[in-house]
Amino acid sequence: MADVNQQDIETVITNYFSAYNNADVDGMSMVSFGYVLAGIQDKGEAYHENIVENLAKKGKITILGYSEFSSQKDVRASIVVSTRRDKVPANVEFRFNMVKLKNDWRVNQIEQL
Repeated sequence: MADVNQQDIETVITNYFSAYNNADVDGMSMVSFGYVLAGIQDKGEAYHENIVENLAKKGKITILGYSEFSSQKDVRASIVVSTRRDKVPANVEFRFNMVKLKNDWRVNQIEQL
């Protein structure tokens, strides 16, 4: 995720959640989730440190895949990301619990599974 232009990240974030809001699964699958994670890092100090510590400081991270779930009222979502550390062979999963506030998705909790 190094050398990624912040404007590109914001564009990807916008496209991803636009597709999400329109239930466009194909549109979401075309977006690199690594970019989404990189963009989320700059969205708030509350969860910024967790992502940096868990994903960036523990060696190179490869995103293996992700899945997401949303509530029927579509105001809460959970994105589970499966990652692999390259330096220490280990698979780790993270859950990003998200909530929709004024048509804008925000991460309100990160869990390591």
